[in-house]
Amino acid sequence: MENKTNQNFSIINLAKIELPIPTETKIRGKEYISYGEDNNYPAFLYKLYNECSDHQSIIDGMVSYTVGNGIQTTNQSLLKFFKKVNDEGETIDDISKKLLLDYEIFGGFAMLVTPNQMEELYSIEYLDFMKCRLSEDEKSVYYSDKGWENKYKVDTKVYPVFDSKKINKQSIFYFTGFKSRGIYPVPKYNGALKSIMTLTEIDNFHLNNVANGFQPSTIVNFNNGIPTVEQMSQIEKKINDKFSGTKGSKILINFAESKEKAAEIIKLDMDNFGDQFNTLFKTVQNTIFTAHKVTSPALFGIKQEGTGFSKTEFMESFDIFNNTVVKSNQNMYIDVLYKFLKNYFTDIQKSDITITPYVLQNNIE
Repeated sequence: MENKTNQNFSIINLAKIELPIPTETKIRGKEYISYGEDNNYPAFLYKLYNECSDHQSIIDGMVSYTVGNGIQTTNQSLLKFFKKVNDEGETIDDISKKLLLDYEIFGGFAMLVTPNQMEELYSIEYLDFMKCRLSEDEKSVYYSDKGWENKYKVDTKVYPVFDSKKINKQSIFYFTGFKSRGIYPVPKYNGALKSIMTLTEIDNFHLNNVANGFQPSTIVNFNNGIPTVEQMSQIEKKINDKFSGTKGSKILINFAESKEKAAEIIKLDMDNFGDQFNTLFKTVQNTIFTAHKVTSPALFGIKQEGTGFSKTEFMESFDIFNNTVVKSNQNMYIDVLYKFLKNYFTDIQKSDITITPYVLQNNIE
């Protein structure tokens, strides 16, 4: 009579990653509109900014190129204000860098506007866009200094949205850009969100492999008997928590009665894995460049293999990027500043506000 060998196999698959959805929902008992399924969608965008180096380099570079060598004005009263826009002693350049960083990450920005008793502009202060939520009628901003992670208890301050007819009141100038689904903005790189997440997970994958020494597609043999279903589940969970997903490996767990009865290890590694990985990396990286309208990654300190780059080519790429993207951003920001500031400085013209262009150094080889 043929002997039967007990074998129990369990496969831990890679974690399923879902893209957060920026839903806008009216929550019962709340006056503000929820931003994302957990009312924390901006935190997801900020996490991508922090964890994807290419994405971060492009955004930081875009802010630097947009602010250029400084925001200037020929209007003397406005010039005095630009030198100190709040009690922290910040200049217009200081606060503009913060506002434009939020604009690049979230698609919008917010600032606290404080007038004096004579209805003159006293100060403008940067507000973290992640911490702001709008009311349904878009007339009020709810600001939570501690953020929105605790959905059951959120302390908020309520401010009116800036109104050019009520410039005597403290308010929040809430700018949502020119692209939105509803009341909240859509970042310009929205089409590359999956690619940014993929690039981040590629980094996680390599980091964990180096840290733990686990290679993809690994068999773990337990040769001390067949545990109960509950025991197997507990073992799987412990290994899964530590190693599965891009922060670990795809692991095949084998429970056998003894080493002699253990499963034979067959090569599980994917053929041409290195080539497929390189293709994936280049594909998602190019998608990110395209979403940001990058003419050359070198403009943001991102070096690509096999791409020789002369000084002439670098300057030509910068010229194209400057004319097609940077100037558009600068014109947008000048337009926003002018429409806001003319409420307090009635003698200014739009042409009074300019941005000194960013100038590349001549020592590029």
